[in-house]
Amino acid sequence: MSNPSDEDVEVKCVPGRPVGLSGVAIGDLLGEDLVATSWLEVRPDTFTLRAGAERNLRVLVRAPATDKPQASYYSDLRLQATHPDGQAAGDFRTLVWVRAPKIDVVAKAEPMRLSLAEQEKDRYVATAQFANVGNTHFEAGAKIRVLNAGQTETVIEGEVEGAPGLVLPMGMPEFSGALDFSKVPAGLYNLLAVLELEKQPCAARLPIRVEDGPEGKVVTILPQTVVGEEAARP
Repeated sequence: MSNPSDEDVEVKCVPGRPVGLSGVAIGDLLGEDLVATSWLEVRPDTFTLRAGAERNLRVLVRAPATDKPQASYYSDLRLQATHPDGQAAGDFRTLVWVRAPKIDVVAKAEPMRLSLAEQEKDRYVATAQFANVGNTHFEAGAKIRVLNAGQTETVIEGEVEGAPGLVLPMGMPEFSGALDFSKVPAGLYNLLAVLELEKQPCAARLPIRVEDGPEGKVVTILPQTVVGEEAARP
């Protein structure tokens, strides 16, 4: 870390429990089982960082023996800086990833929910939720599209809000996108939400019907459960 200010600061290093691993579970595996906070030792854990200087930290990990090792473990690491008079000088958080050397890490997601709600005339909001069912974290982009009935062409694409970013194991990222159906002809289409993982994109699809109503387009979801599939790339 570095100190760009013109005076010395005191720095304290505090490991903490990742918020994303609280209250989550997949089967018998709990988020608590992936917390490595008590294993970490930061050296030094307190120090003076001179004005304009840089300092490297060492993070030592002492993992306990277990008969059910996991591929990934995590801890937050908070660096709190204060001026000599005690006033706050900065607060930085980072995530420490402890990887088991003999277990392959697999980033994988599954669709949980896809819905469509009317916002205003001709405009609808699609909301998608996925689950990280792999054994490691991932960073993913997201897209929401409407495809033609044959799923060969993108008819409209929504501007995604709440992009997933970094997702820990057992995390359930949710995002949404507004879709303008005003220029979409009546007919059958497919609503598609894509979680863009680097090696294994994941998608959820719902068949929809677009009709011409007295006050604009009427869009309805056809009676079918959410379909999970490999991400289409029209």
